[in-house]
Amino acid sequence: MTNVAPTRLSKSALFSFICGLLVCIPFVTGALALLLGIFGFFAAGKPGMRGRWMAVFGLILGLISIAGWSVVGVGSVAALWSVGSSAVATLTAPGTATHDFIQAVANGDDAGAKTHSSLSDADYDAAKVKILAEGGFVDSTFNGVEISNDTGHVSGTVRFKARTMNVKADLTKAADGWRVTSIEMTP
Repeated sequence: MTNVAPTRLSKSALFSFICGLLVCIPFVTGALALLLGIFGFFAAGKPGMRGRWMAVFGLILGLISIAGWSVVGVGSVAALWSVGSSAVATLTAPGTATHDFIQAVANGDDAGAKTHSSLSDADYDAAKVKILAEGGFVDSTFNGVEISNDTGHVSGTVRFKARTMNVKADLTKAADGWRVTSIEMTP
């Protein structure tokens, strides 16, 4: 009669398999399944131990879990980046239209300026006189932006060669962009 030693199940192999099945906690269970699978694989290979198949499946499931959550994470970051970029573009568009309007007027580009405005001829001429009187346009900074449906209001500063002026502009949204409907510049 031969004595057969009783076999024990490798606990690390068992826990690796369980963690591999529990993919619900991003990265944590996958990493645990991976680590415990490595330990379980070697532990189950010792005499009197069993469960190597669980360790192998735990390793495989852990790798799948980590890869799957990585894809989900990258996809989520890409989606958030897209939403953030869209939000920034929406919030900066009225300021950009006002900037482009002032720059076009300062450069003597009446046609370009009128693509960024819905001002009456009299209001356009008044704004043009004021802008041209300040010398060359340098830059603009808009730190106040309010948008409500298809109307917007921006406020900030415009730097000219002569001096910096405060500017406030009201805008409406057209099919192809924002249009300046009124503009006020004060020293």
